[in-house]
Amino acid sequence: MTDNGDSPDRPPYRPPAFASTDARSDAGSSAFPWLLFLIVLLPLGLLMLGVAAYVGHARIDAMIAVERANTGIAVGVVSGRLNDELRVPVRHLQALAGELPVRSAITSAEPGAAGLDAAFLSLMERNPNYDQVRWLDAGGRERVRLQREGGQVQRVASVALQDKSDRPYFREAIRLEAGEMYVSPLDLNIEHGRIEEPYKPMLRVATPVDDAEGVRRGLLIINVLAQPILDAAEGSLGSSGNPVTLLNADGYSLRSPEPEQDFGFMFGRDDSYARRHPEVWARMTATAETAEAVLETVENELPSDFPAKLWEAVAAGLRRGSGRPG
Repeated sequence: MTDNGDSPDRPPYRPPAFASTDARSDAGSSAFPWLLFLIVLLPLGLLMLGVAAYVGHARIDAMIAVERANTGIAVGVVSGRLNDELRVPVRHLQALAGELPVRSAITSAEPGAAGLDAAFLSLMERNPNYDQVRWLDAGGRERVRLQREGGQVQRVASVALQDKSDRPYFREAIRLEAGEMYVSPLDLNIEHGRIEEPYKPMLRVATPVDDAEGVRRGLLIINVLAQPILDAAEGSLGSSGNPVTLLNADGYSLRSPEPEQDFGFMFGRDDSYARRHPEVWARMTATAETAEAVLETVENELPSDFPAKLWEAVAAGLRRGSGRPG
């Protein structure tokens, strides 16, 4: 019997399956997204990260530049205010040294001359920041001294006048030419060999005086209370909120957020800012000569129009740094 159809005993015909080829195709399809990521997306992601890092660094650099600019402005403001505050007693001392009653009394060596007392008294009454006005003779002995006591200006009795010949400000100022100005380092006032209490931050402005024949007759000195000057300098920054640290040339703080650290050189302490922060101090002093006070981490120079003679006096005071005052 001819077989024209499927035999009930024979399974139906099915074409062979190429299982190995399909498996490779499926594996290739599943690997394609990862290849796409590695070839396209990963470099793109790295590029985006690089751009973000560049933008981030650029923003940081811009912020640093702004901060530096703001700090530079602050330095200029504070140094300008200090400059202005120093100009006033210098101008007053120049005028005092030129007054005829003052010159006559000094030339004649008459400390009791009424004109001398009147000139000193008038100057102090018009300037409440002046703590003392004095005439020292060529040997360093106080001849006339008016000082502020309890809000009143008083003439110190002759028996209470002191010998200041051993004080640095006398030794420095007496060597100047007549008419030149000396500005002492900013420190605490000393009377009778002891630091005065409560503490009085003090600046001394001095000028030599000669008679008509050119004979040295001593010094005229104004003791200027420095606390109002420090307050004015910091106040010139307004409400910036940035703490200000003023340092002398030896790296000791004169005004800082830690008052107990201020004027350490007056007490024989070796705890200067320069010692506590040597790396910062090295950066501050490596670039140029420092001025009377510097802002923390920033050089602070007096403006270029500062009077030449006064600048020389300030620079001399800086070189002495922590000399004992009087």
